[in-house]
Amino acid sequence: MKKVLLISYNFPPKTGGLENLIFNTWKSLGKKHAVLALVPYAANKEDDPPAVFRSPVPGLLFYFMFVFIKGFWLMAKHNCDVVLSGSGLTSCPAIILAKLFRAAAVTIVLGLDITYPHPLYRAMILFFLRRNDAVVSISDSTTAKAVAVGVCPDIITRIHPGVDYQSFQIGTSPEELKLKYGLAGRRVILNAGRLAKRKGALEFIRYCMPSIVKKVPDAMFLLVGANPTQSLAHKENMAVAVQNEIQKLGLDDHVRMVGMVDQQSLVEYYNLCDVFVLPVIPVPGDAEGFGIVCIEASSAGKPVVGTDIGGIPDSVENGKSGVLLPPNDHAGLAAEIISLLNDPQRRDRIGQYGKKRAREGFDWEIVGNQYVELIGSIGNRRA
Repeated sequence: MKKVLLISYNFPPKTGGLENLIFNTWKSLGKKHAVLALVPYAANKEDDPPAVFRSPVPGLLFYFMFVFIKGFWLMAKHNCDVVLSGSGLTSCPAIILAKLFRAAAVTIVLGLDITYPHPLYRAMILFFLRRNDAVVSISDSTTAKAVAVGVCPDIITRIHPGVDYQSFQIGTSPEELKLKYGLAGRRVILNAGRLAKRKGALEFIRYCMPSIVKKVPDAMFLLVGANPTQSLAHKENMAVAVQNEIQKLGLDDHVRMVGMVDQQSLVEYYNLCDVFVLPVIPVPGDAEGFGIVCIEASSAGKPVVGTDIGGIPDSVENGKSGVLLPPNDHAGLAAEIISLLNDPQRRDRIGQYGKKRAREGFDWEIVGNQYVELIGSIGNRRA
């Protein structure tokens, strides 16, 4: 058993793919190792276990001050073996604390960790990233980016993000769920996630939905998610831009902006949809590290249509659990969705393959054990 200090600015009650990744990594490691966690401020922290320590005030600067002070105290008191950074953002204090106390340093990296264009950020993060004892990459694309900036390939381990597969297995039929949400008789295309520019929702509505509606008049595009207000990198107001585009094109009856929903409702949206789409576009300085929403859709037995960019090829097995097209191939994207909406047998075949793939390769029981084994295998610097 190792003693681990986890440092992450992404942790519940914040929501998002990275927050889910860190939370489930923390839970999984806690089954085999002793884990202390330094996480950001939250107004309500009564439910936190004793080993979770929160910054007493909000804000990134105060969080970093808290990490150095509290982290130094925890390392001195508990003699931790490993300092685990939840992203490139917190690799700086993680590396410093690890070096001071002769512990091993491990950082989980996503695509944006490496590609974020701010010159000071890049200089600092890349300096510290190269000084880890181990780096966890969430996709082959992220691994390639890490190697390109000088991280030694020998210290990189690829561990995909996971899902709680069982939570997507519900007894309610798609027809019942569509009735519940006012979608009876509609063929539903779903997109879920933060409304970041790179996600491509605006372009999908602009360039794909008119031709989809022409061929499939009962088509409905559901957009579940909101502006990433808690993000440090994404500040654009995509919700307003999307709403304006819907009105401009007269698609009010074919596009519904759902906004943020609770986890149970999200699971129901996955289960009621006919096709899931992730139409990511190239955006300089940004990257789609993996695409966990594709695995969530597969867990619900739904076919995925997306773009062949970033880490999405890790989450979608092209031609089997879904279909990937070149970025900005809007005509191809629309044609593929039209084909799937009109072919229930093909939808079911692809969806069932994806469901099996999600269960056997991406359930947190499997992914969590990979983190447990990695941390357990890291040598002790004090030996």
